[in-house]
Amino acid sequence: MDEQELYHYGVLGMKWGVRRNPSKAYGKAEKKRQKLQSKAASMHRKADTKAYIASGKISRSKTKKQLKKNSKKLNQALQLNFKSERLQRKAIKWEKQMDKVFKDYEINRIEQKTILKGKKFTYELTRKKSQR
Repeated sequence: MDEQELYHYGVLGMKWGVRRNPSKAYGKAEKKRQKLQSKAASMHRKADTKAYIASGKISRSKTKKQLKKNSKKLNQALQLNFKSERLQRKAIKWEKQMDKVFKDYEINRIEQKTILKGKKFTYELTRKKSQR
């Protein structure tokens, strides 16, 4: 063996990107989905408040300079709104991916505390399995 070479065989039978413990993987995926949704919701609230304040200031603007300044604030609110919509789409995409990965996994093998975190998702899984 040459000293310049690096060998790594990993765990036999292990595939790249596959977690050993599906219940942990489910818990992490559920946390990420909830984080994306909550971040999108808070960003949407911020955008609404900024838009409300900016529209009020625009209506009270007396000079062109004030109008221009306040319209920039309204544009910032619109940008925040677009970002929140993008995060919502990302959360939906993540949920679809979770559905795809965990569709063949038996729910009763997932730890109870993990199921409590994702009641809604587990309900959807059981409903889809019963429809088959």
